[in-house]
Amino acid sequence: MTSAHDLFAKAVFVGLIMAAAVGPIWMLCFRRALADGFWPGFLSGLGAAGADALYAAVAAFGLTFVSDFLIAHRAGFMLGACLFLIWLGVRMFRARPARAAAVVHATRLAQACGSTLVLTLGNPMTILSFLAIFAGLGLTGGRDVSTATSIVLGVFLGSTLWWLFLCSLAARIGPRLGHKAFVALNRTAGVLVIGFAVYQLVLLAGR
Repeated sequence: MTSAHDLFAKAVFVGLIMAAAVGPIWMLCFRRALADGFWPGFLSGLGAAGADALYAAVAAFGLTFVSDFLIAHRAGFMLGACLFLIWLGVRMFRARPARAAAVVHATRLAQACGSTLVLTLGNPMTILSFLAIFAGLGLTGGRDVSTATSIVLGVFLGSTLWWLFLCSLAARIGPRLGHKAFVALNRTAGVLVIGFAVYQLVLLAGR
């Protein structure tokens, strides 16, 4: 029988690999840490980690009625998320680096966290990834509350560790980049985020 420590370690691993997957959220958090510093990037990552933990809870506690509802209404959720991504991508593309370091207010940090939370939750198909990975690692529902809670906390910890690493790295690189590099970064990030959103919309329209 798998011990509680083994289950927790597996959950941490799941959180790490889910967060490390390159996509629009990855790009958004990395770009924020490069341009605005560690805390805006890291709190953006925490928003994504919170969403991962919520989806992990659905899988760990075996809440099939929640996963069924999310998947059944995935078109509406994904449409909203894609439109939000396009708006963010346009803002990234048009952004210009500040000449001096800006003061980061609590409201802005809360918005950074909330935006990635909403965007990550806006892709209900993520729950299928958790269900598949959890099944392969023996982390699926049917466990007692304390064990399932430990699994969810492990996923959150693993995801948080990834964002801590990535945003710390980006925050160290950011000050060394010049004006032209930041402009190129903003445009590249904006195009990639918009492209991902448009691709998802095309897939959604074809269903």
